[in-house]
Amino acid sequence: GVAIRDTKTHIGELWSDRPGAPADKIVEHPEKYAGEHTQSKIERVRKKMVEYGANQAFFSKLDEIAWLLNIRSCDVDFTPLVTAYVLVKEREVILFANEKRMTAELKSALQESGVSVLDYDQTSTILSKETLGQKVLIDSSSINYAAFNGITGEVKSAISPIIEFKSIKNKVEIANIKDAMIRDGVALTNFFFWLENHLKENNN
Repeated sequence: GVAIRDTKTHIGELWSDRPGAPADKIVEHPEKYAGEHTQSKIERVRKKMVEYGANQAFFSKLDEIAWLLNIRSCDVDFTPLVTAYVLVKEREVILFANEKRMTAELKSALQESGVSVLDYDQTSTILSKETLGQKVLIDSSSINYAAFNGITGEVKSAISPIIEFKSIKNKVEIANIKDAMIRDGVALTNFFFWLENHLKENNN
């Protein structure tokens, strides 16, 4: 058989010119664009936890975390994502991220929704304490080994409920998508108009 042995990673020691951690501000994605308050989304996740026989849920996919907590940044090129993990408990939510990067408005909004912010680099250590004796819902197709290894409770593996939630757009999201498509169409039309005229000029 194959055995997996957890050992210290040496990548950090070898990768001498490794880029630093993201430092851009993490901001709130306003409800006027999201169409749903963070607390409402959290409660929907908690209902799914009950359905799966869990009392906690751990999320590691950045797009799901951005959707769940209505947060945005630019940690990944060309996408408004935040480097983070999230643990949803029955009465509390823990966001593992760099709090120093957060705006005052975001900190206030997260606190209002019962979200505590803890150090991203301590995710595995904190997980081992928070999940001890608990039933934790995870999506095994996306969780990394370090985070999985930090979970000390009983694991309940299933497709992330946020995938379904994200796929069904609310009225505000639909309206914003239509608006974005109009703006994109205008930009493309302007470009095509410029390109055709530019080609004509070069051919004359």
